[in-house]
Amino acid sequence: MQKRLLAVLFVFGLIVAGPAGPASGSLVRVGTATYGGSDYKLIYDVEDELTWLDYSNSGATYPASLAWAASLEAALTINLDAGYSNASWAGTDWRLPAAFGYWSNNSSNNVSSSEIEGLYYDELGNELNDASLNFGDFDNIESNYHYIEAMFPISISYAPYFNFDNGTDGFVTSSVNGGIYAMAVRSGAVPEPGTMAIVAIGAAGLVRRRGFFHRG
Repeated sequence: MQKRLLAVLFVFGLIVAGPAGPASGSLVRVGTATYGGSDYKLIYDVEDELTWLDYSNSGATYPASLAWAASLEAALTINLDAGYSNASWAGTDWRLPAAFGYWSNNSSNNVSSSEIEGLYYDELGNELNDASLNFGDFDNIESNYHYIEAMFPISISYAPYFNFDNGTDGFVTSSVNGGIYAMAVRSGAVPEPGTMAIVAIGAAGLVRRRGFFHRG
């Protein structure tokens, strides 16, 4: 009887949480944001605790792209789905995806890694020069260059980018005013309703099991 009850609880938990995805893919839609009269998805990376705005802004220089991302706090109307209203975004702002480091060779400077690179490879499962790009739940990512935020710029005249068309990165003149896009991301945990449901179900199961044990 105990085993049957636990099996039922386990299956019910899977139904509530939905099918488990691959370990490398941890993207969940948590709501929408209204911007410029249109609604765009908010997609949460569970593993890295980042929320992406499903929108690629275009036609701005690197400094203007930084300012655009920072302006979203006041420009967006957030509409979180049921169960996600307790997102812990306190103390964080919308920004460009971060670049974590740089390396150089004789002819060019390159970005060693970045948050948007992690999205491209780790979360969406794309490969270098992938001919069939996987965008997952994203509908508005442009297959093109995207500015990323320099943590310690090599020069004020240059800005790092990631190319969502082929998975490469590098540097471009920061005053370029066209052909380069920008995505916005925000740090902070967003609890998963499915996970919380499983915890509650598990607790109920333990309480029920204790009852069985007491019955001898």
